[in-house]
Amino acid sequence: HDTTSIKSLDLIVCRIGLQGAKALRSVFRENTTLCSLRFFHNGLGDEGTMILMEGLAVNTCVRDIWLNNNAIQDKAAGAIAKVIETNKQLRSLRLTCNGIGPRGVRVVTDALLKAKSWSCLEKLDLYGNALGNAGVKAVARVVKENS
Repeated sequence: HDTTSIKSLDLIVCRIGLQGAKALRSVFRENTTLCSLRFFHNGLGDEGTMILMEGLAVNTCVRDIWLNNNAIQDKAAGAIAKVIETNKQLRSLRLTCNGIGPRGVRVVTDALLKAKSWSCLEKLDLYGNALGNAGVKAVARVVKENS
């Protein structure tokens, strides 16, 4: 099957879990036209998120990544950061209602600053995560650099 023409993928409340993430990883590696990925309420957790990010790390065209309500913790932040560093087109990163704490936010914001991805970034959504003071300071650095 030709998977190179898919531009947007929405899987919302689909319970894809680890097996689904593994299946999609190879599709993301082959698909260089994917622009929008919206995965809400799929129970990915850190492991599933890291698997998806492996596939997206070679996809430099994705502009919108929405991983809301997927039980993502700090552990997956490094995999998300790798995608940020390789993708200079990222416009929107939404990680709402996960379990990302100050350490994970710092990893993500450091990647945004390092890769200068914030120059294209229009939306960084961390609503519903446990940022704490350190996490808010990390976000403030990105906002300051982007103004």
